[in-house]
Amino acid sequence: MQQIVLIVLAGLLCMTTSAFASGFGIFVQGAEGLGQGNAVTAHAAGASTVYFNPALMTQLKNRSGLEIGTTMVKSRRSFTSDSTGLTTNGEESRYFPSSFYYYSQIPDFEDVWFGFAMNSTFGLGTDWPTSWEGRYIATKNEVTTFNLNPDIAWKMGEKWSAAIGLDLLYFKINSNRVVPAALLIPGEADPYQQAKGDTWASGFNAALAWQPIDQLGLGLAYRSKFDINLDAKELDITFTNVSPALALFIQNTQGATKFTLPQQLTLGVAYDLTAELTLEAGARWEDWSQYKNTVVFFTTPVAGQKSDTVLRDWESTWAFNLGGQYRITSEWSITAGILYSESCVPDTTFDPSIPDTDAYLYTIGGGYEGAQWSFDFAYGLQDHKDHNKNNSINLPSLLLNQPANGKYENTIHLVAASVGYNF
Repeated sequence: MQQIVLIVLAGLLCMTTSAFASGFGIFVQGAEGLGQGNAVTAHAAGASTVYFNPALMTQLKNRSGLEIGTTMVKSRRSFTSDSTGLTTNGEESRYFPSSFYYYSQIPDFEDVWFGFAMNSTFGLGTDWPTSWEGRYIATKNEVTTFNLNPDIAWKMGEKWSAAIGLDLLYFKINSNRVVPAALLIPGEADPYQQAKGDTWASGFNAALAWQPIDQLGLGLAYRSKFDINLDAKELDITFTNVSPALALFIQNTQGATKFTLPQQLTLGVAYDLTAELTLEAGARWEDWSQYKNTVVFFTTPVAGQKSDTVLRDWESTWAFNLGGQYRITSEWSITAGILYSESCVPDTTFDPSIPDTDAYLYTIGGGYEGAQWSFDFAYGLQDHKDHNKNNSINLPSLLLNQPANGKYENTIHLVAASVGYNF
């Protein structure tokens, strides 16, 4: 019976770790930033600067403004089995994470700005058929986050600016998978498992901007970790298609678990090559190394077990980007960028619910900025390196002949648009 607990737990953790995969691949914080490969830490990118580097609010042209936008995220995944040679395509998924930004110079305080951001910082959806080879590891997994982020920025002389802010993160999970009935009673139909829950977490952010000369800008932005704590009232684990015989072992329950979303450090250097062309190179570090073991406690024992632990053994990662903006006229501009990101998931713990591999993001965009209104659009192609899975992670010994080993391919398309208004 202990084997079935590991299977149930694996499905639960697949759901939570899906959010982590989006931590390195979902770039949905603004069209102007996306168009430059998110290389906007050292020079301002309209109102979305409130998120990318709030210290740069002091360099925006207008005293106050706002921006709303959305990004369509469309993913295509496939799996080619080592054992059968057959290819399984994941269900195409489309998500529309949106953002809102506002900033204003505080009256009577010429050197102080207030900013407010609402956006998604983590999130992913994977959707495999319920009959595919890896159905006992993962089928459909969705993670949604929404971050509320007020900031205060102040200008310290002519060259330096700093900012500090609060982050309030809403975290929601929905995970589905198939439970192998043969581990308990051979011949019974497989039940389906769903784990759903949501909670809030808090953190903080801080940023610096330095402009030693008119043409050169340097930026540094830090975001703290989020300690996610799902208690038994916030995480429901339910089973359907459970036969009367299996009902003795598999019953609806609640779970409790804790894990951490990583702290991040982003830096950039921007330079105006000409009056029309600005280039920026940057890097981002994410501290995934603290994510090792996760323990899930069950309110009602599953197959006689009250808890279990899954090893992830993730690693800290770096991402590097280069982007640029060319101003065709005083109102119209075009943007382009490229970003390379490392995977935090080692080969030994890779599974289908965490489709994270090394990836390149290629972006292009454009925008209009008038006296009051602004519009931006961007397209991004995120090409993940093919990954050959060769492990038995999340499978008990009786299912080692069904590890869903083979080649995994993943491509993500991003289409972003935003509109801004200056006061």
